[in-house]
Amino acid sequence: MDKHVLFETAKILIEKLKNAKRMEEIWLTYKDVSSHLYRYAGIRIEPLFTKEYIGELSAICYRLGLPLISSIVINKDDLIPGPGFFKLYSDLTGRKVKKEDSEIIWLEESRKCFECEDWDRLLLEINPGHQNILGLNVQNDGDRLYKEGKERLKRHIEKERNPLVIKDAKAAFFKKHGRLFCEICDFDFGKVYGEIGKNFAEGHHKKMVADMDKEGDTITIDDIAIVCSNCHSMLHRSSPPITVEELKHIVEKNRANC
Repeated sequence: MDKHVLFETAKILIEKLKNAKRMEEIWLTYKDVSSHLYRYAGIRIEPLFTKEYIGELSAICYRLGLPLISSIVINKDDLIPGPGFFKLYSDLTGRKVKKEDSEIIWLEESRKCFECEDWDRLLLEINPGHQNILGLNVQNDGDRLYKEGKERLKRHIEKERNPLVIKDAKAAFFKKHGRLFCEICDFDFGKVYGEIGKNFAEGHHKKMVADMDKEGDTITIDDIAIVCSNCHSMLHRSSPPITVEELKHIVEKNRANC
């Protein structure tokens, strides 16, 4: 798969979401995507072949805890996504899509896309050298990074967008250490930024969503690492992400060589 085409496709979909004032303005057809790729990036690709790239973007979104961005691409005839979207949704989430529920699932995923402000993470995942060229509002709030999205995480997450595991992990870490700091590099937002940074940190899943048992895997607070924004980005810079232990070793080794 051509990463340049993938990146430019992502930019087109994200720009559409960024400029939309209402839900009704977020959708594109496959022909629209094809036309925009040629107009803005000089890439010639038939509408049919954009589906592979759009589906791959949703697979990356799922791994990053973002809504499935392919939900905003619809067929021009019936104005809903094709069967491929619902199959992908089912494959990724492990939830069978009944015909009578398909429109509700699609509209809910589209609403999440419309409300999401973390799209720069998708661009960074595809192109680590990307420098927020769309001027997006990049959220560093740990609660926004986790859309585990599965009712299977029922001890911690009863509903799809309820990131209780992150809050519980932060609370347990604070109880143990008396403050929040990065487990990898020891960075403490409170010490550097004062009151505004006090008790701030991000949560990182040691266990990737894509590796979970689709039928009912669960996580605990032990599966969450408390990290700073920089280390969180470095963990996700490779695919699959490196482990917390591997990154900690890199940091310690480089500090020793300074």
